Amino acid sequence: TERVNFAVGQVTDIEKPGVRSMIDRLRNYGGPVTPNNFVGEVLDFVGPIIPSEETLTTLNEFAAEEGDLIFGSNEQDTEERVGRMMQLVVACPEYQFA
Repeated sequence: TERVNFAVGQVTDIEKPGVRSMIDRLRNYGGPVTPNNFVGEVLDFVGPIIPSEETLTTLNEFAAEEGDLIFGSNEQDTEERVGRMMQLVVACPEYQFA
């Protein structure tokens, strides 16, 4: 539990340089980021992990809840959404045991 809490704590603050870098990377994607691309980009950013089908399904469902990731009209909500996805990824078993 402490390991998961530590990892989640590192990506909770969207102003930290690493999280900010991920947000900027997605912002510069070149248009709306689809839920599948959103998951793929975050997985790629946090490291070379191969999620199980169950984990990937969970991440994709979360990403699809709000549709495409679009920067612009509600920037703060979009940035927080990236932070929440990163929290889910670093809490997954595949990340923790990589």
